[in-house]
Amino acid sequence: MKTKLIIPTIFIFTLAMFLLSSCGTQQTQDEKQIAYKSGEMLAKNIIEYYFIAHEEIHYANSYQLELASLLSTDENDTIVEEPFVLVNNVEIKVKLFTEYISLLQELQKKESIRSQSIDFKMFSLLNLLDSSKLCSADSIEMITDYISANQYNQELAVSGITELMFNIWNTDVIEWNRKLSKAYNNYAQMIDNIPTDVFDEDKLEKYVYEPYEGKATLVKIYKLNMKQEAYEQKSVFIDRTTFLMKTFLDLNGVYFRLAQGNDMEYVSWANEQIYNSLKTFEQNKN
Repeated sequence: MKTKLIIPTIFIFTLAMFLLSSCGTQQTQDEKQIAYKSGEMLAKNIIEYYFIAHEEIHYANSYQLELASLLSTDENDTIVEEPFVLVNNVEIKVKLFTEYISLLQELQKKESIRSQSIDFKMFSLLNLLDSSKLCSADSIEMITDYISANQYNQELAVSGITELMFNIWNTDVIEWNRKLSKAYNNYAQMIDNIPTDVFDEDKLEKYVYEPYEGKATLVKIYKLNMKQEAYEQKSVFIDRTTFLMKTFLDLNGVYFRLAQGNDMEYVSWANEQIYNSLKTFEQNKN
């Protein structure tokens, strides 16, 4: 899968604003800590959903498509189906977000307001991003050169790196939506094409709980239930990964404002909203 290369526009704009302005107002360390903690929580959830996509969702959809294909196809027919692949380069993406978490954890240490350890972790993550080929090399070089300077705005660097990470996740979520919608449509069509005589009426009565009778009716209801189950699974996964995508974008808006050194009223409000929504998400996802 070719990944779209996206220049980190927030970083470029913020860098220009930072260079044109004088030293910004010193932001409270508490707001930064909340923002970095939210980023850590978010990245851990993203890693979890990479595994869910690679294992649970991949297996469920592969099984559903194969089963529907077998039931809807005559033994003498030959169907060549494209293998269902949901996630590419999952290992490197998990490693990238693991290093991103490590950086955010370092940033939460009060003694690490400006340390070589933070610089090292930023360079390490940028080098890994560069070798992954998942981001624009020009964008990575721009941020690397900026951090290499004697003095740099730490929140601006975090915002630039976060936008690169967001672009990876955003690209995958959009692609998952497309692939899962296509897979569901194929599955639903094959379910509709399963002959009625494939089903055993006595067994159907044990699985169809609606108050109807007659094999033809029971088959239609059972098919509808099969499609509904697959649709709900797809929808829940897409809703949750899209929530993480939107939250990621909102969080980088906080980093963006921290880098500018203004609009702290919004930062405080957004930090509370993001942190609480992530806690609620974690409590309700199971």
